[in-house]
Parts: sequence; structure tokens; C-alpha cells
Amino acid sequence: LHRLIGRAVMVDLRQKASNDSDYQASVEDFEEWEEQHGPIPEGAVVIMDFGWASKYKNATEYFGTPFTNNTELYHFPGLSGAGAQWLAETGKVFGVGTDTASIDYGQTKDFKAHKVLSAHNIYNLEHLALPPTPLPPSGYQLLSLPIKIRHGTGGPVRVVALPYAASSATLTSPLVTLIYFCTACLLLFVKH
Repeated sequence: LHRLIGRAVMVDLRQKASNDSDYQASVEDFEEWEEQHGPIPEGAVVIMDFGWASKYKNATEYFGTPFTNNTELYHFPGLSGAGAQWLAETGKVFGVGTDTASIDYGQTKDFKAHKVLSAHNIYNLEHLALPPTPLPPSGYQLLSLPIKIRHGTGGPVRVVALPYAASSATLTSPLVTLIYFCTACLLLFVKH
């Protein structure tokens, strides 16, 4: 459960994806993020914001083709195999997410990013409903709250961003965060 609560790393790739719908996030993109914001933290959930969430209501735009049942025609950005390998080798990443239909880009034939991340026990978050105004590159936790499922390979998840306390630059422990979240949920449902 603790791996579902991680430190947010938001990588803004909207400009690159707007120029190339088959863009693949590269090692250089993550190294550039580190140059600007410091090292990827331990227990990170790396989110790639390609600006695709705004296309979700239009399947033709979202999948890059009017023939959404034909995966060979998909055109949307994703994570390169080399980028996935680099993230995995940091040993710091719990999860990787995207606002597209897949971690791998639409034209993939080998699903390299999926395979690399899976081999390193790094979960995928796909179809994220990222806001039109980009989230900050860091400074908050991400809670990935899946439904209880057994023997599944995937399922719906509610992803919640919780900013760090203003008086603290450190991450609240996952257990404390979970307690706060559960308490807040209980308060919503208790009648006064």
C-alpha cells in the first residue's frame, strides 16, 4: 500500500507533444527535469503531462485516428523504452503516469515501456485527468487509490494530489497521509 503514496514528479512535455503526436519521453527529458528541479526523489510517482487530457472527450483527437478500434492507427505520445529503463534504474520510482491512453506511445508494437516498468515492479497510471493548467513540477504527494481487486492486471484508480504542508518541505509519512485522508473521508459522511 505504501507504494501507492508517492512524491510527485510532474514532467511537462506539452510543447514537445504538440509538435509531434508520436513523441516519446526520453532520458534527456528526465535529466532536464533533474537539472531544473533536483534529483528525482525516493518514492517518486513520475507523471508525464503531454497535454492529452484535454482531448479525452474527442476520441479521434485522443487516439489520433477516427478508427479507434484499430490500434495500428493510434497516434499519441508516450514513454520511450530507454526512458523507462532510466527511470527504473534510478531505483527511486514507484509509479509512472500519463494523460494518454497508454504508457507506451500509440504506434508501439513491442510495448517496451510497459515491459521494463513491469519487470521493476513500477505501476502505470494511464488516462490521467490532468488539469489544463499544469501542476507544479514537485511539492506534493500523489495518492493512487485503486479499487480492491484480486488477480487483475489493472483497474480504475482515483489519483489525488496533496500539497505538502506550508510549514514543511518534507514528505509526510505515507501512514500519516493515509490517516489524514481516511479521517477527511469519514468527516464527509458523518452527519452533524
